[in-house]
Amino acid sequence: MKKFYAITKDKFKKAIENGSSFSVHGRPVKIFQDRLVIEINMGRGSKAYANLSNEDLAHLKEHQSVNTHGGKRKGAGRPKGSGKGRTVKTSSINLPPSVWEKLDQLRGEQSRSRWIDQMIADQFEKQWHAIQLKKRISTSLADLTEKEKTLLSGFPELQQKAFALFKDLAKQTFTKSFFLSYQKLGDVLGITSQEAHRVFNQLIAVGVIRLKEKGGGFGARANTYQWLLD
Repeated sequence: MKKFYAITKDKFKKAIENGSSFSVHGRPVKIFQDRLVIEINMGRGSKAYANLSNEDLAHLKEHQSVNTHGGKRKGAGRPKGSGKGRTVKTSSINLPPSVWEKLDQLRGEQSRSRWIDQMIADQFEKQWHAIQLKKRISTSLADLTEKEKTLLSGFPELQQKAFALFKDLAKQTFTKSFFLSYQKLGDVLGITSQEAHRVFNQLIAVGVIRLKEKGGGFGARANTYQWLLD
């Protein structure tokens, strides 16, 4: 495999130097610091360069012809676009070798580019959901009844925000039930999951909510709670 990698890598490097262009799963292949790499768009004009794995190189060899002598070749030239302009930007990041090693251990069989893509998408989704829940807290706090305001007057700020969120989630269903994990509440309130657990227990203790169904099991479901106030 090492011999195959070295020979094939040299052929692609020579072809790129002669003006050829190649890609792996839509990612352009470049030469960076005398290495054959995949160029990854990281947004805002930054790029990352990921070394080609043996699997990437095998894919490249299987799907794209190599002409090391230049001239006309299959697939040469700029591919026909969709007419919508560029949908991907290229960018680069520089990371210490130790970080790349950890990334390679975490990504498993995924390519570096796909793993980074997925991690960014997951974090964006997580942060976006937390932002939406924070907005719902603000709206719910503004709509509290006088009775609820009196009740909350003796509550710390975290418990007031949790109260408002629980009320908003509960009113979305006829049964006034909702499910929410300690981790998710912690993300929204900016506290740890252990602290969020205590907030849940405090609101249970004063009769605001009750534990209706304990979560866990396959897929690690969150606990389900019942809103108890009118």
